[in-house]
Amino acid sequence: MTSLLVVTSLFACGPFFPNWLLDEGEPGMLSSPRLLFSLELQRLRGLRSASFKTVTTTNDHPIETLNAEVMDLDQALRSKNTSDDERERIVLAYQSERERLNKLRAQISEWRAWDTATQAESSPNWEQPQIPDGLPREFAGYFQGAIEFVSGRTNEARFVWEQVLNLPAEERHFRSVWAAFMLGKLDVDTDPVSAIKRFREVRELTRLGFSDGLGLAASSLGWEARAAFRQGDYTRAIDLYLEQQATGNLDSTSLRFVASAAVEGSDEAFKTLAAYPPSRRVITAFLLSNCGCSDRDSHAKRSRKWLTALHDAGVVEPEAAEQFALVAYQAGEFELADQWLALAPPDSVAALWLKAKLKLRDGDLETAANLLASATRLLPLPSLDEPAPPPRLLAESLEVGNDSAARRMRGELGVLHLQKREFVEAVDVMLRADYWADAAFLADRVLTLDELKNYVDLNWPPAVHQSELDATERQKPSASKEAEDKRRSDIRYLLARRLTRADRFSEARPYFPPEWRPAFDDLVEHLNVAEDTSRSKSDRATAFWSAAQLTRTNGMELFGTALEPDWQIWDGEFEDGGPSFAIRATIPEASPLHPSDDETKRIKSSAPDPDHRFHYRYLAANLAWKAADLMPDQSDETAHVLCAAGSWLKARDPKYADYFYKALVIRCGRTELGTAADRKRWFPRMYENGQLAEAMPPPVATTYSGAWPGDEERVQRAQ
Repeated sequence: MTSLLVVTSLFACGPFFPNWLLDEGEPGMLSSPRLLFSLELQRLRGLRSASFKTVTTTNDHPIETLNAEVMDLDQALRSKNTSDDERERIVLAYQSERERLNKLRAQISEWRAWDTATQAESSPNWEQPQIPDGLPREFAGYFQGAIEFVSGRTNEARFVWEQVLNLPAEERHFRSVWAAFMLGKLDVDTDPVSAIKRFREVRELTRLGFSDGLGLAASSLGWEARAAFRQGDYTRAIDLYLEQQATGNLDSTSLRFVASAAVEGSDEAFKTLAAYPPSRRVITAFLLSNCGCSDRDSHAKRSRKWLTALHDAGVVEPEAAEQFALVAYQAGEFELADQWLALAPPDSVAALWLKAKLKLRDGDLETAANLLASATRLLPLPSLDEPAPPPRLLAESLEVGNDSAARRMRGELGVLHLQKREFVEAVDVMLRADYWADAAFLADRVLTLDELKNYVDLNWPPAVHQSELDATERQKPSASKEAEDKRRSDIRYLLARRLTRADRFSEARPYFPPEWRPAFDDLVEHLNVAEDTSRSKSDRATAFWSAAQLTRTNGMELFGTALEPDWQIWDGEFEDGGPSFAIRATIPEASPLHPSDDETKRIKSSAPDPDHRFHYRYLAANLAWKAADLMPDQSDETAHVLCAAGSWLKARDPKYADYFYKALVIRCGRTELGTAADRKRWFPRMYENGQLAEAMPPPVATTYSGAWPGDEERVQRAQ
């Protein structure tokens, strides 16, 4: 038995279907949770402290840079007691030239991207920005370097920026950090050693009090990490990226890139990474996120290599034992996973979850369910009304498919309740965890009708309308309240339809949503008249036909099964969008997740009659048949009923519809519809009022000798 890394219900096309669990069997239940790398890095931010803070920027970096420069320039001129008029002139002139530089940058970028054929020739003669008069030396020097840099003259830019750093300290307060940062960027890919010195200079200048309005000290950590990566120093690169994250930069892309390269390194490099706690945590998190690797064998090989490195480095770290156990589980090293789990804290949610999976592998459902129950108590479902806080526990960074750990664990617990024949508990857990397809399957097909009714009455009584509450009792609208109300409405509505299918009409009505009660009342009224034998045949036939039409048009809403065969949860538009007993029955009998005999019996006994797609159409046709049975032969009205009812089924079940066709021809062969049916040898098209909708061919003498089962006497009488 192998461990699958991620198992989820996927569809190549069509609508979005939420995950469900009851069909997955062992591959799904035993699959390893996957770590969300970015979330786990948020949880690990405490691994490194930060002396600087990231300045949050938008995507329009040139504009933000310009704004920062204008603010710095205004402050510098004020410190020199420049007059208001002169200060305004210099600032506006500089702003204009800086905007011209931004335009030049965009022009050069477009030229390089699209006009590659002329790049070997001289560059176009674009308008060059000018240095405004009166600009302080540090601003003039830095701006000149920026012009050279944008124009591709990097040597000239380097010279000018070095000149800025050579100015007396009192004359370069605002542009020292900027110049050092740009010098580092110039060297980062060509001379990493020089670049590292410059980026460290950026942070030292910031500590000394030089201006850093753009947060370049924090950014320099990431750029130095890039230089360290160029040198092959993965440990240092990871350390710097972690420190950059501690400044408030939550972008995990660079760390993911470094980790991806590191896991392809030598065994000795792996051992070095394993020996240093920060890099050890990052590489572990990266592997648990599946490292962007879709090949299961390759991933398992990398995970085993990492486990060996941890062993060779002598790592014994109880606070990270749950992570290492998860790596071992993903690699299929179940005994090693169990050993690491023995070191994990007893209240570790992830460890409890993993222990439950190991117990399930051994077939111990009882212990697995108890462990999962403990885990769910320690990890509540996230609030829908508040933004998700940074994760505190490893489990809060885990998911399976698109499901969070908190939700997935509850779904898996629901599966185990089902296997233990705790059917009501299974429904409750699935419903509250928003596995609606699973909950609907269990409620519609596994619970007895009385079990379902008792459960709903006890747990989901009618909601109290806000208008019925005092002002002090009224609740503010919230996402959590709306979600709870939807669960209440969904499960009560499912019960209403199931009671209706069982002809328990008086019990069903209170559970229907208000918008469907009028249609339900009409149906019940028609059926009461139709079944009243003291009424005339005409009245009863009219009532049966009215009930048939209502069942055909609103049968999904009044009778429809939640899943197969009607698929009411998708308004009948899609099939196979949820658990199926046919698929569950394919789970190997040796598996502890194979459907129990009790479940099988319950499902068979709860099947709709007939157990066909859109079964309510058959109910409607049967009602129409009863109406026609009370109506006279050779009647246009009778022909209309038989033709319409047969047409409801002719495309999906022509064999069943054939009964109506034969009745139409034999009982109403002298009517316009009956004659048309006889000529066509099938149902003619007709308007809603029963009038023939297709042209009649010239009459041809025919004799129909067919019959439909069980009514030979009427056939003879009609002939």
